[in-house]
Amino acid sequence: MTLDSSTGLTRWLGPLFALLDEETQAKAPGAAAIYAKLADVFVTEALRSYLAAADGLTHLAQPAVPDPGIARIVKLLRSRPQGQWSVAAMAQSAGMSRTSFNARFRAVLGQPPMAYLTELRLRRAAGYLATTTKSVREIAHMVGYGNEASFSKAFRGLFGRPPGEYRHKRLAAPQQTTP
Repeated sequence: MTLDSSTGLTRWLGPLFALLDEETQAKAPGAAAIYAKLADVFVTEALRSYLAAADGLTHLAQPAVPDPGIARIVKLLRSRPQGQWSVAAMAQSAGMSRTSFNARFRAVLGQPPMAYLTELRLRRAAGYLATTTKSVREIAHMVGYGNEASFSKAFRGLFGRPPGEYRHKRLAAPQQTTP
């Protein structure tokens, strides 16, 4: 897939890098200050693009989990979503039986553990699609999918379009700015 430099995320990268390059060469007074401000714009725009791609990640971000065993597993899943997780492995890490773990996880987070993990992986993948040039295969592997086909099928199920189309739409969509 190629990215058109006049759209989305990439529409501002070329001009910004050109300005950064120009300012590093400049000997004029204030060049360092301008360089610093341009670097701030770059970081802010990259963060904005990433957060826009998260698509409702807020309900997965740092849930208040009153159950210490479930909280420990949520923290592990968020830090290593690509791991070879199973309900049995999660239950063992939480120090619970599978049955007890399943019931407590569902009661605390409102969904089964594997559904939570799948959504976490796919939303993280959406962020990578919108903010990196990594291939769909690389992103699938980064978030814990063994092959691109199963990743693409799951991604389409959650987002309603395949990963490549999602990336294209995200990069082509203008980002909202605040005045």
